[in-house]
Amino acid sequence: ILKEIIKENGHKGEAKAVLTSCMDLCPKDAIAVGLSHTNSDNEFFIARGKPKNIADEICQRMFS
Repeated sequence: ILKEIIKENGHKGEAKAVLTSCMDLCPKDAIAVGLSHTNSDNEFFIARGKPKNIADEICQRMFS
């Protein structure tokens, strides 16, 4: 879903998604997200909700 939303928003090729197995960092029903920005600080946050909502939040943080 994340790759589709990135493409829909006109950012194809500007971001890469890397998945890993669970490392037991997250609270129940949540995922850990790490963002590495080219020209700013890196960011780490916990996301909850439907996959589409999580993907929208990631895109907002990456491209705004």
